[in-house]
Amino acid sequence: MVGVFYDFKGTNDYYVLVAAEDKYGHQQLDFLMKILVLSFLLGTALVWFSTYTFIRKQLKPLDDFQNKITDITALKLNNPLPVGKESDEITILTKAFNEMMIRIDTSFNAQKEFTANASHELRTPVSRLSLQLESVLRQGGHSAETVDYLKSMRTDLEQVGDLIQSLLLLARMNEQAKKLLTPERVDEVIFTAFDKVKKTHPDFHMNFEISGDDTNLEISGTKSLLEIVFVNLLRNAYLYSDDKNVNVRISPNPDGLQLLIENSGKTIPQDEQQKIFEPFMRGVNSGVIQGSGLGLRIVKRILDYHGASISYQSETSFHVFIVQFPQSI
Repeated sequence: MVGVFYDFKGTNDYYVLVAAEDKYGHQQLDFLMKILVLSFLLGTALVWFSTYTFIRKQLKPLDDFQNKITDITALKLNNPLPVGKESDEITILTKAFNEMMIRIDTSFNAQKEFTANASHELRTPVSRLSLQLESVLRQGGHSAETVDYLKSMRTDLEQVGDLIQSLLLLARMNEQAKKLLTPERVDEVIFTAFDKVKKTHPDFHMNFEISGDDTNLEISGTKSLLEIVFVNLLRNAYLYSDDKNVNVRISPNPDGLQLLIENSGKTIPQDEQQKIFEPFMRGVNSGVIQGSGLGLRIVKRILDYHGASISYQSETSFHVFIVQFPQSI
């Protein structure tokens, strides 16, 4: 608004007022405000995206390094990580890691080779001693004390033989890649294992039950290895039961097949239950029962090999092993 004063002589004075609004200027200011806000947002987004891309590119070797380390297993110790051409910290770390894995692989292979060779060499003289004891026992004419002594020696040799066989099996599983699994009926494998246990323990009895409407009892596995699993579990059920009976129940569930292997007997203390699948672990309930302490360890290793799981529960003087097999492919 602009005002102009006019002085008229002899008459009244006047003010002339002129008012105007700069609409175009206001529009330009509004437009400038929008441009500034949009530029700020775009600039912030561009800076964030550029920073994210730059940092991601810089950290990509670390992500690749982590993924490749995660893929390393006992069967892939000799697969070195690719070394880049750049002379940065990642390259130095990769070289040091490859050298460390070479040393670990060398030590691991030496351990496996020693275990396999020692077990193989020990198996032959143990077998010879067992045959000689059997021959001496068949000859007869020995006193009762001598027969008991020879039978005790035979039992000890059988225990040593089982230990050697267990060590050989663990060594072979360490050095072999996962084979193609085939469909196997779990009930047939269980009955085959039961027949093997019953040959050495004629007073052993099994109560077998299938619950549920689903009659598909096939699992993906290797039959010979699965028989070892159930032979060990059933033999344990016989040795640690009060009545030499075992209850086996198969129940299909959404995750696959669940097996419950149950027998009565002195249960394992709570503090030992988490350790029963460790090698050479024997619970306080073993007493005078002979064994190597490798049976359940082998069971777990074979089930891991098949993508299955096993757990132990104790329920008021009852042992319960729960085996969960995944869905058959």
